[in-house]
Amino acid sequence: MAFSQNNDQKGKRYSLKIRKSELRAEYLAKKRDIPPERRAELDAVICRKIMSTASFRFANTVLAYSALPTEVDIRQLIEAALSQGKRVALPRCIPDTPLMNFHLVQDLSALCKGSFSIMEPSPELPVWTPQADDRAICIIPGVLFDTAGYRIGYGRGFYDRYLSDKSVQRIGVIYDGFILESLPHGKYDLKADFIVSDKRLLTVKK
Repeated sequence: MAFSQNNDQKGKRYSLKIRKSELRAEYLAKKRDIPPERRAELDAVICRKIMSTASFRFANTVLAYSALPTEVDIRQLIEAALSQGKRVALPRCIPDTPLMNFHLVQDLSALCKGSFSIMEPSPELPVWTPQADDRAICIIPGVLFDTAGYRIGYGRGFYDRYLSDKSVQRIGVIYDGFILESLPHGKYDLKADFIVSDKRLLTVKK
């Protein structure tokens, strides 16, 4: 009986992985079809929406990211956070592991190409660790989000692992046409607290 249950669980995990991969490939292709000038317009709208929220205004720490070509570019938000004196940290993948750390940065010009051709902070920069006075938000990219807050990323689970023990507000960012009603998800997949698109701010039900 235990052998049968293990096989069932493996089968479900495999089916989940395949379904996520299919959706990822389908919607990445759609994102690549968005003209660069239109993408820049949408990026600017999303950044302004996030910066208008109370979560951003009252945050003293912003965990951000360096965008891939298929992700919402939040450079405008990062520069605004730095100019307002907020602590800003960007992720750096730990080589040969499925883990990452966020390193505090003061200048985006200091980033260099790292894992998966993503611009990353230098490993010499201090690693952000939560402090008692932190009001931290984490801006999370994704290929897709659903209205329950679940996301499909690039399949490596970096954010799910990193945020599993962090008390930060999770803000998903995505173009509006890439929010679906429901996405396949597993028990270790974390949800965003709310989602910001170019058309709406979606609060996720607990």
